[in-house]
Formats: sequence, structure tokens, C-alpha cells
Amino acid sequence: MRSYETIDVRKIPSTLRHQQIISRILKLKVDEGIILVVDHDPKPLYYLLKEEHKMGFEWKYMKKGPQIWQVLLIRTSGIEDMLLEDIIGSDLSRLKYLARIDPGYCLNKDLTLRDAVEVAHSTADKVYNEITAKSDQSVNHFEYWDLPLFEQFILHNYHDYERHMMTSISATMGKVVEHHQHEIPEILETQRTFHKLGSALFRQMTVEADLFAGLKEKGTETTADTKSMFEPYSLIVDLLREINASTQGFVPPADACPLTQHLYEKLGELYDDVVCHIYLETTYLPLYLHDN
Repeated sequence: MRSYETIDVRKIPSTLRHQQIISRILKLKVDEGIILVVDHDPKPLYYLLKEEHKMGFEWKYMKKGPQIWQVLLIRTSGIEDMLLEDIIGSDLSRLKYLARIDPGYCLNKDLTLRDAVEVAHSTADKVYNEITAKSDQSVNHFEYWDLPLFEQFILHNYHDYERHMMTSISATMGKVVEHHQHEIPEILETQRTFHKLGSALFRQMTVEADLFAGLKEKGTETTADTKSMFEPYSLIVDLLREINASTQGFVPPADACPLTQHLYEKLGELYDDVVCHIYLETTYLPLYLHDN
């Protein structure tokens, strides 16, 4: 029989136990395993790894009480195969980190950590650790919200805010273009793309508002072709990608004036907001719909 590292959990201080065990398990490579020795049935750990960490593993009891339990845990899939949607969950701070690598992660539900690693030219462990380090302590569990609450959250936190931001940024960008287009020639392209983004966003927000009104009137009996409804988001994501590229990831030139620095900062904030908006709509709005 293959030998595995044995960890006697009973010897780890209770305040450090959870963190150390989870950290050790997540570092296992595929086909690697450990034996845990505990003084109670560790079944809660099984559900934690399966539901929260989406980890593929083999779980085998070697001894079941009454005083000592021993469990052999063997990893069957690596973190590279984890869906980004599972890693993000309802934690929008994690999405914002990923979106700075590429905004398409808010839309494509089939992408895995491996896809993010390839784009970031990094390692799976590093990207995973950086994503999970961004955890928001005040995560909203949108999957449990009713329709009126979700509607108000989208309309007030995203529609109203994005309309305000588009107007404010447009005025600031006009001033920067007027005074600094010769020092920052790429700002003209950013301005053109920004105007396209505004038009696409306003059109889509009208569609969303109409859909919410229909849901309110007809309830969950409302049907919708979510594929065609979400299609414009692909254009919006492409425009976000262009703005991210033309502003070098929203980093202003080293000698930029305060107004230009402010513009780049606000563009970055809008970018993060729109990415979260799209993610919430495409992930949770279908829960209230019956697809045609």
C-alpha cells in the first residue's frame, strides 16, 4: 500500500487547526494524499472541501471512532480545473481582481483557473492565493435574495451609479482631451471607446429595467431568451477590454496632471462596477426566469 503523510490534528492548537489543515490540503497535488487523525468524525471537513473549495478528492475512513477517527484524503483534481465562477461565488472583490486580468471572466461561466493562469502568465497556486486573498467580509448571498431586493440592488447600486459615473467621466475626459491630447495621444481612442461603451450600457440598462418591470407584473412565469438578452454584454466586455488596454490598466502617465490621474482612477472604478453588474445579471437573474 502506498504510504501517505499522517497529520495528528489533535496535536494542533484549536485556534490554528482549521487554517493549517485547509492550507495543507489545498497544497496537495493530484494523486497526493494525507491521513488525518482526529478525535471526532471530520465529516464537516468533507462538505467544506466539496461545497466551498469545489475540490475533487477521494475520502476514505480508515478508522471510525469511538475515540479516534482516521481519514485518508486523496486529491483527484487540481485547482487548475476549478471553475472561476465557483471560486468567485458571491464575492465581488474576487471578481474585480480577476477582471483586471481580463473582463471576460464576468461573462464566460465555463472558464477555469487554468484559463486565468495562462492569461496572467503565472502559476495556479499564485493566482488562486491572490484571488482568495481578496475575500470581502461582507459578501451578499444573492442566490437567497427575492426578486424585489435583487431588482432594487441592481437599479440603485448599478444603473443609477453607472449613469452618474458616465456623465461625470465624460465631462472630465473632455477637459483632458482638450488640454492634453498631444501629450497623451491614446486618450482620443479611449474617449471614442468610452462613448461606445456609454451607448451600449444605456441600451442594455433599458432592456434590464423593462425585464424587471415584466417580472414584477407577471412574476416568475415570465419567460425570456437569456442568450439573446445577454448577447450585448459581449460587446460591452470587448469595449471594457479596449479601455483597459488603452489606459495601460488605468495607470496614468508618470507626469500626468491631477485631473488626468482622477480620470484614470474613475475609469477604473467604472470598469470594476460594470464587470460586477454583468456578472450579477448573468449569474443570478436567470434564477427568476423560465427560459424559452
